[in-house]
Amino acid sequence: MSTAIQDNHGTLKRAQELKNRIQGLVAVLVNELKDKKAEEIEEKLKQDIHTLEENLIFIHKKLDEIASQHAFLVVFFKSLNEEKVRKCVDRLNNSLESFDLARKINQSILLRQLAEILAYHDSQKQALRNMQEDIKETKVTMQEVKSILTQRQVPTASSPGYIGLSGVMPSNTRIFHGREKVVNDLVAILTQTSRPRVCIMGPGGMGKTSTALAIMAHPDVKKSFPDRNQVWVPCANATSVYLLLETLCLALGIRALGENPFADITEMLAGSFHPLILLLDNFETPWDIDGPQARSQVEEILCAIENIPHIALLVTMRSSSPPSKERIAWHPLDLHAVDREAAIQIYLDVLGDANKNSHELRDDPALLSLLEMIGHMPLAITLMANVAQLGLSPAKLVEKYKQHGTAMLSSSGEDAKHNMDLCISLSVDSAPMKKVPEALNLLATIAMLPGGVTFETLDTLWAPNYDNLMLALKTLRERSLLVQQDSTFLVLPVICRYILEPSRFPKTVHNSLVDACCHFLAQHSFNPRSNDGYYIEHLKAISAEETNLQAILLDTTVPTLPLIEALITLAQHQEATRPRSKVIEHALKLLDGVEDNTKLLGLALKCQGDIFQLQDFNDRALESLTQAHNLFISINKKTEVAECNLRIWDLLQITSPNYSQSDHRAIITEALLEFESANDRYGIALCLVQYGSLFSNVLALTLAREIFVEFNDLPRVAVTAYQIAACLYFQNSLEEAKLWAETAVKQFEDIRRHDSRPTQFLGQILIAEGAFEEALNKMGACLKGKYYGGHHEVADTLVDMGRAWAKMGRKEDAQAAFEESITYYAKSNATDNYSIRGYKICQYFIRKLWNPEALPADDELYALQWRLVQGQSIEELL
Repeated sequence: MSTAIQDNHGTLKRAQELKNRIQGLVAVLVNELKDKKAEEIEEKLKQDIHTLEENLIFIHKKLDEIASQHAFLVVFFKSLNEEKVRKCVDRLNNSLESFDLARKINQSILLRQLAEILAYHDSQKQALRNMQEDIKETKVTMQEVKSILTQRQVPTASSPGYIGLSGVMPSNTRIFHGREKVVNDLVAILTQTSRPRVCIMGPGGMGKTSTALAIMAHPDVKKSFPDRNQVWVPCANATSVYLLLETLCLALGIRALGENPFADITEMLAGSFHPLILLLDNFETPWDIDGPQARSQVEEILCAIENIPHIALLVTMRSSSPPSKERIAWHPLDLHAVDREAAIQIYLDVLGDANKNSHELRDDPALLSLLEMIGHMPLAITLMANVAQLGLSPAKLVEKYKQHGTAMLSSSGEDAKHNMDLCISLSVDSAPMKKVPEALNLLATIAMLPGGVTFETLDTLWAPNYDNLMLALKTLRERSLLVQQDSTFLVLPVICRYILEPSRFPKTVHNSLVDACCHFLAQHSFNPRSNDGYYIEHLKAISAEETNLQAILLDTTVPTLPLIEALITLAQHQEATRPRSKVIEHALKLLDGVEDNTKLLGLALKCQGDIFQLQDFNDRALESLTQAHNLFISINKKTEVAECNLRIWDLLQITSPNYSQSDHRAIITEALLEFESANDRYGIALCLVQYGSLFSNVLALTLAREIFVEFNDLPRVAVTAYQIAACLYFQNSLEEAKLWAETAVKQFEDIRRHDSRPTQFLGQILIAEGAFEEALNKMGACLKGKYYGGHHEVADTLVDMGRAWAKMGRKEDAQAAFEESITYYAKSNATDNYSIRGYKICQYFIRKLWNPEALPADDELYALQWRLVQGQSIEELL
């Protein structure tokens, strides 16, 4: 330790020498110019001198910070300080060697070279001053806040933190005949009935979805439910209760499911400020999940949504009875086949250019017979007409159809399933399909991709080895086995059901898709230590295919190392964007079947712990991280052990009543030594972050941030900006804190990662400045952006809103905010240190509202210390 202290003494000595040389340079400038008249000094020179003065003051300040570091920081981060001073000396030497007042003092570039030393912060300041946002002077009430919290608002395009509804309604079909009366009757029910609940039933292929989409596109429906208030929930792939919740989550634009996703979804729907209509399409999939318990859970989800008065329901399903008819007052409709004239028109419209003699064909007895045989079912008519495009006459189609057994046609039950199999097979097994062998595999491929797929992603990711992808795609489109929405291709749910049946589905397709997933995720795995410089590109690439990646990987149960690595990568992506635990749980389950899996198991448990922490499941996070820590110890992975230790102690600050700050500092020291011995600068930055947060040391956080910039770790760059803002705020450096908080907000937006903590600090700063209404607007927007984020964040924001209202004399609003905050601390974890402190603070604030002379009890006083800004008294908090 003595050697280290001597080394750092040398560092500080060189820093002082540098400061002396700077002072000498200033003296030279003054001596050269003191006898000159003002008009003799060129304007450019004035600017250069001014710039030089600013830069030199800035360098002085930074060097003073190095010299005044905490002893612990000086000793253990000596190499970083030494490098800073060395760079300063080198830059100054270069500038002095080139400095010639007679010729070069106007060359401001040479002077500005000095500003490159630690100048990142200054450039951020100026940029942020130019992007101050205008805030409307609107009055925020606690009633509005409760509406946000207890009745979550569905976001609109103008809402802060807007995500956007994923469940955008598909376009209605162009070829649609014979349903005019049905559509008009159901439109009247949906627009003129209180609490409309409509269920369209019938066998597959009867046109239930087409009818529902025609209803949603009707002008009267759009008056009551504009496009932004229509939500499409495709349930065809919701083959479990979890997938039903996930489908609803995606359709509503919810980023993260909380501990109780069922409640999360209903709360968000209940919070809509306008009526919504949900189209639950193909609801038979979740309704028919095996097992009585699953049916009961699905029923509870449906009934909870139905109980929300301003939600209208339009359900389609293959059934002869609506779901939960004993509990829900449905307007049921059994959708029957279209009449003969409508059936003929559908056939002729689909046949299109291939129909040369429409008038003669309309009266062809074979066509009438064919349409009668397939029951005038719209999907069957469409598929038959596509087969006819090959040049087959109605008589030939009748002959072929008879070979497959016309007696199987019926309007419901098992016969309807076989009927649809027959109709689909007429296209799937047609001669054009057989001429393009890749078409069937391509159909199976797209059927496995519930998120849909573009030609580009087919060509580059999912089907890159096809000899003639365009021909295969064209064949499927011509057979009506695909639908196209803008540039995205999808397989209709009924056809998905047909092609994914195990006896038909080509196993080679599944294997190739799994391989594609693994290869794709290996390419886009972001390792912050690798510094590959493509974080945003990785984020965008995985986000675009996340639904498809998850569907394929969760459907795969044979464990391999590439598969588990892919699952971990996808889980890490979800940790950074919309934290969910299903993928990492699947990885952990598969790891049981893999030998020599200790390192992968440790990585998976660490990822699971990080996800749990983001979801406010702190006890579970601590358990997972502790298991990962012990595994890494067993295989002597010292840097991973050190990183787990840092994460564990970060959690212990919140969860453990026996948390020790001195023990935490010792853990940081131990971790630092491991990272330094491994020459791991990224690990050193993690230690700096811990140290800076623990001791409110802005310099440590700034040094860490510079390292994260070097590694292009944009999420941590943004997080450390927020942490610097927090430190500066509690040090009462409000102006600088405000700039750093705005930096954090902007950088989180740039990487599409929502974090409302910087906005919360902006609100606190505005309260300190007396701008209470502006602060309330900021924090109100902050709450609207918290789509099931941490409950601690919601609770803290409510406390500050209560403080603002109290300072404005609006005691009722303030008390309501403090009481609501208590409920959120309890939701998070009523027994952890953070929640207990929050509860005590609110308890005292409520008492003080009505008795200004009230003094805090000892436990309340301890809790309040965590809220105080440097130099602030307890009385100033409220």
